[in-house]
Amino acid sequence: MDKRAPLIPGHEAILDRLVATALSAGSIASQTDKYFTNTSRIVAAHGDSQVTFAVFMRRRVVAALEPTIRLIRHFVPDVRIRRFYEEGDVVPSESKMLEITGSMARLSEVETLLLQKTGFPCVSANNAYEMCRALPNAAFMDMHARHASGAEMNILAAYGAAVGSAAARRADSAVKGFIGSSQDLTAPFFGASSGMGTMPHALVGYTGGDVLRAMQLFAESIPEAKSLIALVDYTGEEVTDSIRCAQWFYDDARLQERGKSFGIRLDTHGGRFAEGLASGWGYRASTISSNRSWAARRSSSTPTTSWSTRFAAFSSARACPRRPSSMSGGRWMLQAIARPPSSAPRGSIRRSARSWGPRGCRWTWSARAVFCLPR
Repeated sequence: MDKRAPLIPGHEAILDRLVATALSAGSIASQTDKYFTNTSRIVAAHGDSQVTFAVFMRRRVVAALEPTIRLIRHFVPDVRIRRFYEEGDVVPSESKMLEITGSMARLSEVETLLLQKTGFPCVSANNAYEMCRALPNAAFMDMHARHASGAEMNILAAYGAAVGSAAARRADSAVKGFIGSSQDLTAPFFGASSGMGTMPHALVGYTGGDVLRAMQLFAESIPEAKSLIALVDYTGEEVTDSIRCAQWFYDDARLQERGKSFGIRLDTHGGRFAEGLASGWGYRASTISSNRSWAARRSSSTPTTSWSTRFAAFSSARACPRRPSSMSGGRWMLQAIARPPSSAPRGSIRRSARSWGPRGCRWTWSARAVFCLPR
């Protein structure tokens, strides 16, 4: 096959840490599946044999095989490896990616580690590739670190994301792809010298819920930051806080004149609407497929900072006209609809949006456009 330049320049130093991480966990024999160790012992005692392992995945992936290759070459230096796909190639399901030839006694002992280092980065690369191709104008940040189990998983996932992103750029020059990582460890995969990040909710909580004050502290304490991103959903006042922070950035501090950029981050959860999208509005529901529908309604008895969702049942749903001419002051909105399972008893309607239905039955969700009138 044609040899291409590495998709991720300078990746070697980071991938070499995988070997050190594997060794720090104990001997290879202590980490591998016991039946592989048994095989290694039996073959070593009764005559070693040269074998060839064929490595494939049962689903489509993007090849991110360097972690596997570097690990195997370290533990079995005289191994012979043949690649059938270069880094970043799309690999159809069950297509052979590698042939690994060498001592059966030695390769059996490392088979568990081989498999660990193959599947995860290849799947990560495929996911990143599909994301970047689907949203070519979006820039992504690798922020898996706090969801991973440690440095080894961080490196594998980030390397896969970098390979998938680079492959997407190779396929479409308009793709922005992944531009950085949330941690210093894996930032070089994305051409950065250090990690990137904004602020967590805890920092806004530190200022008593004042996101503007949190952003001011950020600007003061981290002057090298090129962008200031306000996390504006802490108190449920996304629009108000966005405007406050933007006015301070552009009009008061004039940070744009220092080459900095401003942005907002929305982390609004599914348990409530963003500011202004639901407050003060009633709902008139149209029939979906039955004579009873269940419409989400915000409880007016709870403060803005602690929204709750209840389900109000309409005994008979009334269809709204497509273009209501006699309903002044109304507007169309996208509404989430929750319907209980057929086994649910009548009257069991007050359920949290995040809870299970009655007696463990899951509710059925759908969405539709409805016309809303002011109360």
